[in-house]
Amino acid sequence: MAATPKRKPGAGSDPDAKLTEAIRSRVLAKRLQLRSVSEQEGTQDWTQEDVAERAEISTTTYERIEQGRTLPNIRILAKIAEAFDCQVSDLVP
Repeated sequence: MAATPKRKPGAGSDPDAKLTEAIRSRVLAKRLQLRSVSEQEGTQDWTQEDVAERAEISTTTYERIEQGRTLPNIRILAKIAEAFDCQVSDLVP
């Protein structure tokens, strides 16, 4: 279940780089939104480790997605969407 590796930074014409950045941005925003809600409720939840565990992927894989270092495949995106209780379309442009 490995994510597709991102090409070297600086490949401006690389369409994967734009997609990777868009997914990174949306995944991070969703986690931070959920974390904010959980903090208001008095719980410390929705760390990178929490999301990875709920999505049944490695923490390293999730961190790389959130850092924009890798482009996740559809299977991993589906697992993350399920962990966030949202649709895959909420995570991709």
